[in-house]
Amino acid sequence: MDLNNIVHEWFEFAKQDLQVAKTLRKFHHPNPIEPICFHCQQSTEKYLKGYIALNGTTPPMTHDLVALGDKCISIDDKFADLYSQFEFLTIYAVAARYPKGLDILESDMNQAIKYAESIEKEVISLAKEKGYAPPSKDPQITI
Repeated sequence: MDLNNIVHEWFEFAKQDLQVAKTLRKFHHPNPIEPICFHCQQSTEKYLKGYIALNGTTPPMTHDLVALGDKCISIDDKFADLYSQFEFLTIYAVAARYPKGLDILESDMNQAIKYAESIEKEVISLAKEKGYAPPSKDPQITI
């Protein structure tokens, strides 16, 4: 599998996590705040790992967005602008999966979605600058 396809797989998984978070917020009331925040963290983690992979490095096996963000900053310092978002989201990797792990408010959930969307947009943009090209949605069919 070529590098572009590996990166695309990371980005597709990331996109799915963000879609799950947004779907849960839209259709489940009261909102399941902890799972929504968890999926926002997971989306960000996978986008960062995809970007790291794009740059020829195997992504580290960690859920720590700050550590992943540091790795991305070492590749492109534009990631430094997202650092506070990484700090905000990283706590949701583990603590949000356990009862009474965190006291998360609805405003935190909304912020998590906003940050995950922002990170998605920035990572995709920076990846395209590095040569990432999403596969065509309409495969070429030859007869």
